[in-house]
Amino acid sequence: MSKKKKMIIGSAAAAVVVIGIVVTLLLVFNKDEAYRVIKVLELDGSAVVERENIGELQAYTGMTLQSGDKVSVASNSMVVLQMDDDKYAYIEENSVLSMVAEGTARDSKTTIQLEKGAITCHVDGKLNGSSSYEVHTQNSVMAVRGTVFRVAFYGEEQLSDDFINDADGVVRVSVYDGEVMVTLKNPDGSMGEGKSIYAGEQAGIGNDSSSSFFLNDVDLEKLPAPESKRQVWEALQAIVNKGEKISASQEELDKILEELNGQTVYKVYYYANGQLFAIQEVNSGQTATQPDLSPSASGRWNIDFSKTIMQDTNVYWEQ
Repeated sequence: MSKKKKMIIGSAAAAVVVIGIVVTLLLVFNKDEAYRVIKVLELDGSAVVERENIGELQAYTGMTLQSGDKVSVASNSMVVLQMDDDKYAYIEENSVLSMVAEGTARDSKTTIQLEKGAITCHVDGKLNGSSSYEVHTQNSVMAVRGTVFRVAFYGEEQLSDDFINDADGVVRVSVYDGEVMVTLKNPDGSMGEGKSIYAGEQAGIGNDSSSSFFLNDVDLEKLPAPESKRQVWEALQAIVNKGEKISASQEELDKILEELNGQTVYKVYYYANGQLFAIQEVNSGQTATQPDLSPSASGRWNIDFSKTIMQDTNVYWEQ
């Protein structure tokens, strides 16, 4: 073989080595710039994903979601989403939300619009200064850096008539680790007062036709306690199993589970024409039954009598 050929082969081999090194360096240094991944980590029951230009899709474990997708979780169902490698969302039954996930895994901007139901969020570790994670509702915005918290929305039909005058709905925020900045959002879209909620604390937000406001302690206590739902316990237990320390100890979680598995009695309040019509006591995990008498000849109670009762419940007569 001539010296010239040897030089060409040697140069080509060297070039391949250089290219390999460059590709490796690019993979290493661009690792944090990877495209964001949102996937259904777990699915218990059924849920529907609504995607623009496609329509409705049945959710399944391992399904990859896109920014802008709308997720609707059915009764007696739960969905766990994983965003990137460090953000988790536990979506409870009868919940509806949409997501916007922008940026990269390193510089992420996550916005969840909760329209109905409840969600427990786990952001594992602090976000950097250019990242954000927010949960929006009709009357408030919850912004976090790294924490565990739950946001629940109660519509007007879930509130007793004397709860809050002209209330369109109430939001309850429960913080189990870290800090959540809650900012009021008025009906006209303007932002109002902000308040930091810390681990072990809760806040309620209501609104009327002109403004949003923080609930006082008396009204906050009227809302169902988060711990009265098994899905909340499941979410918190899963988070603890990931190594996260939260304000509720393992002993407290075990006690909650014991109560959920026991014969805890909840009350079902039946309202008709703005008045309390009947009260029914139901053991946890059992179903309510239709009252023997009806307020009028026509109409129905707005409850699915096949659904188990896991908290105090308000039911209203619809005509």
